[in-house]
Amino acid sequence: AGGSHLNATWASNPQFHIYIPPPTAVTPRLLITLKLKDSSGERRRRHLDPLGCMPGLYLLPPKDGDPFPLESDVVRRIPLTLRDYQRKIAETAFLPNDGVSISLPALQPSTLPYILIASTFDPSKAGGFTLEIS
Repeated sequence: AGGSHLNATWASNPQFHIYIPPPTAVTPRLLITLKLKDSSGERRRRHLDPLGCMPGLYLLPPKDGDPFPLESDVVRRIPLTLRDYQRKIAETAFLPNDGVSISLPALQPSTLPYILIASTFDPSKAGGFTLEIS
């Protein structure tokens, strides 16, 4: 993990692409939840560094480029910079919890993907998690 946007390694965090292709009669509202894995090893790691392991989410708008960044059935990472963070649609607070949620306003359809970034507060805090989008 690259840590929060306060770290130079932020852009190396896991990326997930959310597609809302046009045309659509309804602009969807989304609830995205990140839950940290609940094994004894994961809980112990969070107990030893509760602040550094705080989870967070960022949602970035579509970025100019290839509408479907696929290479051999594998989604390519979209290169990001601090300027992309500054254009964010939403972000969660970093709190010492087992997960975070972000409720999003209606997102406009786009042929380009929205970019969801999962992060811990400090860099190099790898661990298991699940994402749920409803």
